[in-house]
Amino acid sequence: LVAREPNLHKRIVYDWHGRNCLLDHFLRPGTTLNDFARAQYGEQGDFVLESYKEQECRAHDASASVTLRRNGSVWCADRRVPVTVQKKVTLSGGAWKAEYAVRNNSDRAEKLLFGVETAFLFSSPTVCGTFEKHNVKEIEFVDSWYGDLKLSCDRACTVWGFPLETVSQSEGGFEMTYQGSVALFLHEIDLLPAGELRFTLKADV
Repeated sequence: LVAREPNLHKRIVYDWHGRNCLLDHFLRPGTTLNDFARAQYGEQGDFVLESYKEQECRAHDASASVTLRRNGSVWCADRRVPVTVQKKVTLSGGAWKAEYAVRNNSDRAEKLLFGVETAFLFSSPTVCGTFEKHNVKEIEFVDSWYGDLKLSCDRACTVWGFPLETVSQSEGGFEMTYQGSVALFLHEIDLLPAGELRFTLKADV
């Protein structure tokens, strides 16, 4: 076997879930950007692989929306915390927005690390790159080939970004091939009993 890049085998990781838009994560405290990018972290919730129930679906002349809800669980140490995540996703033209509500259904206050994963394809991995930004509400990706993308959140948060690459075989041997980029919007939240976090995430081209 011939590898076109040195130490290629050290960069191979196996994601346990698809990399898609609006995946909802509850991360273990102390998780880092590198942990998340390599899928080597503790997922405390059951919202990534399990299904949401459709609450409402509407279509208008120039837009469409669907409201999804899941009554799930987040494990904090040895405790199961009942949590509801609801999101109303609206598509309009070349843009979308997701209106989130995260509710603590337990009888005690909880500290949670909630992240919304988004994934996009750019013309090059350098458009996004690998980054970690804190206390931001907006981030813009400039792509002269595919068009620019602006992601915004009405609540300041941490944003992690990194490229998605797979190993493929070419005539010259095995090499990394760019497949897209991930941006995770991460919120550290303190929720009182029956407390709720609300925010809106938008993507505009």
